[in-house]
Amino acid sequence: MKDRRLIAVTLIYSVFFSMLIAQGQESDPDTLIQRENAVRVFIDCFHCDMNFIRDEIPYVNYVRDVREAQLYVRETSETAGSGGRKYTYVFAGQMEFEGKNDTLSYTSRPDDTRDLRRIWRTQMLKMGFMSYVAKTPLFAEVIIEPSERVEKAEVVDRWNNWVFELEAEPDFEGEESLQELSLRSSVSATKITHDWKLEIDFDHRYTRTKYIYDDTLYTNELPGSGCVGSQKPGRALVGGPQDRSSFFIL
Repeated sequence: MKDRRLIAVTLIYSVFFSMLIAQGQESDPDTLIQRENAVRVFIDCFHCDMNFIRDEIPYVNYVRDVREAQLYVRETSETAGSGGRKYTYVFAGQMEFEGKNDTLSYTSRPDDTRDLRRIWRTQMLKMGFMSYVAKTPLFAEVIIEPSERVEKAEVVDRWNNWVFELEAEPDFEGEESLQELSLRSSVSATKITHDWKLEIDFDHRYTRTKYIYDDTLYTNELPGSGCVGSQKPGRALVGGPQDRSSFFIL
């Protein structure tokens, strides 16, 4: 009787663990499609920690046959003058990436630990892969962020974000009995910041027409000028800003 109970319990646990394993092996169809479209990479290097590389760079497919690879990567190293080692990476595109090649290098310091060298060697692979991954659907799964040590550079603009434009447009047309001269000039000043957008436009037009009618010369002049200014909140630029204030002088 005890043997039967033991067999029954064993069967129940076997079915339970089989269900867990089967559930763990199920994959999202979208993920499978993305993995199929990932860049196939063959890495040719000496003393590379491939398990670490696969964990850190999961958005490419690693192949064992160089003939199946879309990207061939070769790492070489040599002793640097500083006492560290210089690692050189040659990226050679194959198949649809043929002709797309690049070379990157990294030099370690003499006191760098083995783990630190491993991290930076993998970092060079990441940077070299980017231009190839960007051509695949997997680009949406990669986020590039600077380290916390990188500070935003403060740009010094001696014009204080103002942009000035000058424009002149003369036009002349002449016939035996008709002559027309048209002059147009404009000056604009624009200042765009994160919070505000300011625009000032001044436009001047002058038209003079001479024509002969019944042996009489007539002259017609039409001067005109205008000034338009607008002030818009910069936060609304994306959604179509509305003028906070505007004016026109004629």
